[in-house]
Amino acid sequence: MSILNDLLTYDSLIRLSVFALLGFIFWFFSLYFPMSGYGLQSIRLFDGIFIFVALLIAGLAEEFLLPGVRFITESVQLGLQSNALEDITLIAPVKLFCYLICVDFCSYWLHRLMHSHVFWSCHAFHHSPKAINWLSGARGSPLHMAFIVLPGLLFSNLFFIDDSAIIFYIIILIEISSQHLTHTNLKLPFERQLEWFLVTPRMHFIHHNHNKTYGDTNFGSYFSIWDHVFGTYTDPSTVPNKESLGLDREYTMSSLMLGVRLVEAENKDLL
Repeated sequence: MSILNDLLTYDSLIRLSVFALLGFIFWFFSLYFPMSGYGLQSIRLFDGIFIFVALLIAGLAEEFLLPGVRFITESVQLGLQSNALEDITLIAPVKLFCYLICVDFCSYWLHRLMHSHVFWSCHAFHHSPKAINWLSGARGSPLHMAFIVLPGLLFSNLFFIDDSAIIFYIIILIEISSQHLTHTNLKLPFERQLEWFLVTPRMHFIHHNHNKTYGDTNFGSYFSIWDHVFGTYTDPSTVPNKESLGLDREYTMSSLMLGVRLVEAENKDLL
């Protein structure tokens, strides 16, 4: 019971409220400005229910990882033999920039790792929806969630970002906005130009293509620069059958949610 109370904190309620509010905002605009070729991306009841499961899993993952993360960050800070990191990041914009760049760089490589043969089973659940929306973007197995929260947890401790600082809430706003935007069928102006440095919805929808040739590209979370630099960027305008989303085969929902070993399903109607 104490663990549940620890997870239902003011911080968690703030995240959930911002998550819901921004989700409805992005969904509303997507109704009037959808990307061409995808049609209506329906929202399923399962996705709405799973939000609370996802919040619980993410909270447990943070609790599990926190001791190890603190040991690593304290060792790094001690190794500097000064408060150099704290001094360098005293200015909020500098701290925010360092955090976003470092988190996104690590997230890019962890995302590629989850697409490897060894770890694909933990990530397939996230790719299982055949309709992508701001709710389905939160799908993830326990190990997937651990990979997702690890970079933010690591660098928030390294750069002395605590939940009493306003920069903490700015980061929450950016993270949730990015999550919703990239998983919403919303057409942005100047998409090609934005994709030189930012991940757009049309860019991330290609990542959710059922064809692994395209699904194994466009790994960035906030910034597209890593995909350009490391050769994993796919121009959405070059992809045929963009509307075919999801996995290239069907698995049981229980094996997807656990993310340990995928079991092919006989029933072809996945949630």
